[in-house]
Amino acid sequence: MIFKKKLLIFCTLAPGCLVYSVSTATTQETRNRLITSIHSLEQTEKQNTSKKQSITIGNINIETENKYLKQYITKKLSKYKKRKVTKKLSDEIHEKILFLLKKKNILLPKIEGPLFSFTNDKLNIVYTIYHPYKYGFVLVGNKNLNSYQLLSKKTYKKYFNNSQLIRKVLSHIKRIYLKEGYANINLNHQIKTDYNNFIKTVFIPIREGSQTKIEEIKIFGSFSRPESYYIRFMRAHSSPLIQRRIFYNQDIQKGLKNLINSLKNEGFLKATSHTRVTNSAPNKVIIDIVLNEGPLTKIKEINFIGNKKFSREKLLNLIKTKINTGININYLEQDIQTLISSYRNEGFIEMELNNIEQIIQYNKKDNTVTLNFNVTENEKIKISDILIKGNNFTKEDFIIKSLPVEKGDILTPQKIEFSVKKLR
Repeated sequence: MIFKKKLLIFCTLAPGCLVYSVSTATTQETRNRLITSIHSLEQTEKQNTSKKQSITIGNINIETENKYLKQYITKKLSKYKKRKVTKKLSDEIHEKILFLLKKKNILLPKIEGPLFSFTNDKLNIVYTIYHPYKYGFVLVGNKNLNSYQLLSKKTYKKYFNNSQLIRKVLSHIKRIYLKEGYANINLNHQIKTDYNNFIKTVFIPIREGSQTKIEEIKIFGSFSRPESYYIRFMRAHSSPLIQRRIFYNQDIQKGLKNLINSLKNEGFLKATSHTRVTNSAPNKVIIDIVLNEGPLTKIKEINFIGNKKFSREKLLNLIKTKINTGININYLEQDIQTLISSYRNEGFIEMELNNIEQIIQYNKKDNTVTLNFNVTENEKIKISDILIKGNNFTKEDFIIKSLPVEKGDILTPQKIEFSVKKLR
């Protein structure tokens, strides 16, 4: 009987759980051997935990058609011999095998095991490795971008044991070309297998084409400033590629997204856009952008709730945001910090600005907003005592006298900062 599905066997071992995987079609006999092996490891763990009998690692055998790989891994695993059997050690051996395979570019191995057997007080371990091929990649036809720039060993090793290895590598290369403006990049691949030496070489022919140039960017729609302002903004907030007038659609969308966010921060809360790209000539495009700023959302009213120590007029003078101007999110964020700092600098260290996320109240009827600053002032904090610690040589009284604060003072952030600087 053949099990075609992937077989997962769970073995409970204190304090965790081991999971072993069989990636290839497994016979009933192999399945029984695996189960027996796991029960053996359970018993071994229990024996070693009880300290009545110490079981150590015997031989660690690697079964594979690749003789060089077998010798290499077996030699590297020899350091585990005679070590006491534990779950942690078993996991460490398994991870070491994966590490060695990855190091040698055996990128798509199928591993069966571990299988366990006993010889006297020794636990023997067997792993079987199928598809023990070393992978290499050769790029052909790339003239404008060098091979290391397109694909390093570090890059393709990221896809170790990923069944979509080659597809991932091709996608990675294509992304790099697109980011450099090669919109017509074409990739293919061919695998050459050396069965004697267990090497698979993936040849990737590349047709780069030419970089696609941006001939023109046009702005249509409803907006309040000259067209050139929006074009300059997009180029400045997209990428160096776009600034060199080389087309990469994702960077165009990035610049446009930043433009819309900027407009919304300025109070154009309903700003929208979409683009259309057309080829004006071979390797040249024209980008049409339809931009609708929408109406400017103005501030109808500013309310302060809970303020007793500071008058409304004083608080209004502290902030940049003003009534009957467009709501500016950047200004509002600065205003929040200004209000908190102003209170604390006056000694209201425990002042809080509540429900910050609910400060803006939008009025749909007239497209305005009301700002509600909900303040909890609390009381001023006075210094009741000053304690000095860690002074091994200088007397405490001398240090306290040198500080710019004393008992009874109102505590402020500035006084704390000055005191710390003085001590340094």
